Amino acid sequence: MNISFIIPVYNCKDYLSACVDSIRSSGVPDYEILLIDDQSPDNCPRMCDDWAVKDNRIKVIHKKNGGLSDARNYGLERASGDFVCFIDSDDWIHPQYLEILLHSVEVSGAEVSMVGRVYTEQFSGTYDRVDPLPEPVLYGPEELFLSREWDFNYAWGKLYRREHFLTLRYPEGKNFEDVFTTYQVFFSSEKIALTDLVLYFYFRNGEGISHSPWNPKELVIFEGMEQQLVFYKEKDYARAYEKEERLYVHHHAYQLIRI
Repeated sequence: MNISFIIPVYNCKDYLSACVDSIRSSGVPDYEILLIDDQSPDNCPRMCDDWAVKDNRIKVIHKKNGGLSDARNYGLERASGDFVCFIDSDDWIHPQYLEILLHSVEVSGAEVSMVGRVYTEQFSGTYDRVDPLPEPVLYGPEELFLSREWDFNYAWGKLYRREHFLTLRYPEGKNFEDVFTTYQVFFSSEKIALTDLVLYFYFRNGEGISHSPWNPKELVIFEGMEQQLVFYKEKDYARAYEKEERLYVHHHAYQLIRI
């Protein structure tokens, strides 16, 4: 099974090396890395081209700036793998990340495989070896949402069968694009495999949304949550609807705090 890593690249020269090197340190050989240069204004375009010369598994696509969703969609349209995996350009993965995600798919037949993550402010580069490979826990989509609603929305930290993205795309020009998209993949899947080990490292930098001043564009998250509410009601996922309704109210309180 071959995998396409899709990495949107924009203004991340201080972090991109750790991201790409963490994938290249994987012991699994059959993958491609699509570096989608979204007209980055720093040295990232040149860095991407240099990697492509060193490693023929790395493909660089330079495109006009269109934002995160547009870059992901660009990658999806050019991916050749049976599976796709999204990684943010300032994050990195455990050396066994891919091995464990693939193992979960192979032993379970799941359509989506996911692992745990941790928020961090420092790159250590040291990891504990996972041996033997753990068996995943299988979920249906509603059960997963009821137990892990925030992981449920993130694009990263997961391995997807590419067939889920034959027509599905991320909404362009919107913040919180995952909220509009990831749930659709889950609810079109019968089995989701979870290996609850910390294998994805989400880098929290001082320029992230939680550290920046409030912006009215953040309110678009309610559009995504309302889209989910309509879906759960139409498809008769009563428990998911009730939970999303509570989250919707709670997020209003969070936005008031942000404001």
